[in-house]
Amino acid sequence: MAIREVTINSWANFTDLLAGLRFDTPLNIRFLFRGQGRAAWLLTPSLFRATAGLTSENTLAIEQAALHDFRRQAHLYIPPRIHPDDDDDVVSWWLVMQHHGAPTRLLDWTRSPYVGLYFAVVTDPEHPGALWILDGAAASKLLREPDLKDTGPDHPIHKPDAPDTLFYFLEPKYQTDRMAAQQTALTIAAQVRAIHSDVLERVIPQDATTTFFKAIIPAATKPKLLMELHRMNVTARSLFPGIDGLGKSIAEFVHLATIALTP
Repeated sequence: MAIREVTINSWANFTDLLAGLRFDTPLNIRFLFRGQGRAAWLLTPSLFRATAGLTSENTLAIEQAALHDFRRQAHLYIPPRIHPDDDDDVVSWWLVMQHHGAPTRLLDWTRSPYVGLYFAVVTDPEHPGALWILDGAAASKLLREPDLKDTGPDHPIHKPDAPDTLFYFLEPKYQTDRMAAQQTALTIAAQVRAIHSDVLERVIPQDATTTFFKAIIPAATKPKLLMELHRMNVTARSLFPGIDGLGKSIAEFVHLATIALTP
């Protein structure tokens, strides 16, 4: 099946799209959102992109070496509260690596449509962006979720021939301030070279039009939506707590002010 696409040309289009989604109670938040600066990009984890063209065997070897190197030195920098208790808990270690910019097989999502939209419009101003929308509650019923409690050497995530239909929705066990601000959730596949959009496209029925789809944001619409998000205080300063977020927020202000004052 082809992934359903809609277009967001205005803030009204965006709010209408949200109105058509079925949101449950705060105790059962169904939807996940992922914003990407270019609509043509698939849902590919950073490790997949960093090891383009390699086999699953070689990707697993690189993943294991990167984890070993990170784990040996991480204690020098990270606070004890987010340091995984068990060195064999590879998923928790991947979460820490992902948070600090190392390539992993994890894919970031957010539970906030506004945060998702922010990441779809804040970069790549010359290209259309995309807001991917996934009903996690519905999708999880269609997927074979592996048990991630014991990820020892016999677990499928360590096997080059692991099926990519072994797919899991993940919440950070211990959140950093940035994870909390961005309402982070993640997906993970047992197959190290799985493209997450391909997995979801295959397992979700064609008539499930609100379970998994993407909204295309034309390049010309990005500044308008970014301005609306700034009015709601969805900015780099609120999503990246600390001085770096402040710097990013000032850069966004300069960008929007320049657009507004350009004849």
